[in-house]
Amino acid sequence: ALRREDSRGKAATLNYLALVYVRLGDQVQALESFKQALSIRFETNDQRGIAETMQGMGWYYFILGDTVNALEYLNQSLSLAKKAEDLNREATVADRLQMIWASLG
Repeated sequence: ALRREDSRGKAATLNYLALVYVRLGDQVQALESFKQALSIRFETNDQRGIAETMQGMGWYYFILGDTVNALEYLNQSLSLAKKAEDLNREATVADRLQMIWASLG
């Protein structure tokens, strides 16, 4: 079994890998990497990491035009960021949410 620190590193790597896949347009691999990262972050109870991955997934869904999932993941990320007192993440997620709402007219 991986140590907690190793698991967190693996989750962070998968999260960044997902972002690369998003930029490459590989939707299947992006989602798979996000899901793997999220699973590890839940297993290790990494609240800041969960918020980070949910933020990435929310933006990914917005890029795909799936506003419902985008808002769900970003709202969950915002809630976790507030609980963790992660002001940078909170501001970033709030900005993304505003952009989505603005795009809806």
